[in-house]
Amino acid sequence: LALPLPGKSLRWKFSNLLLLDDFASHILLKLLAQAKEKVAYSWNPHPWFWVIRTSQELSYIKGLKETGSKFLKIVGGDTPLDRWTERFWQRKETSYKFLFNFEKNRSFYYNVVDDYIVTFTLDDAATKYIDNLYESTASYQQLDIAKLMDLFKARYRLGFKIENSKNKAQLIRKRFAKVFSANKQAKT
Repeated sequence: LALPLPGKSLRWKFSNLLLLDDFASHILLKLLAQAKEKVAYSWNPHPWFWVIRTSQELSYIKGLKETGSKFLKIVGGDTPLDRWTERFWQRKETSYKFLFNFEKNRSFYYNVVDDYIVTFTLDDAATKYIDNLYESTASYQQLDIAKLMDLFKARYRLGFKIENSKNKAQLIRKRFAKVFSANKQAKT
């Protein structure tokens, strides 16, 4: 996959969350492997990919370690299910905060690596489903994973974009710097 030149972008469409997650993980590891700054700045309204694909996400963290990279992650929820993922985020590779109001649009997730902005967009149905799941679940043990897998395989209209924009990437990094410099421990 050739990455976009400065000022350009590439777009894809996906029909289910599992395919989108596979592609996003692949692209992010590729970007981090060649990055000058080995840091990904990540906004996730909810870390749903951990709930249904824990072993794959652990492999992703292993790949992150192999590239010598780190994540600065902001999660847009603070439910028990959002917090459940903390157990997998090792401090050496992941610094994180739970901030509901960091972004208003809960349908998009993004990561910034160097000058690349990787964004994936969920349709209203997927966004509502994930928000409702997180708001209505008191613990991970309550989840019916087999039923969840069916729902995550359901058809949605999902978008994925890689954009090469130095200015936009700098603005996002500055917003993250404000959040993470406010508390060097990076955990709230």
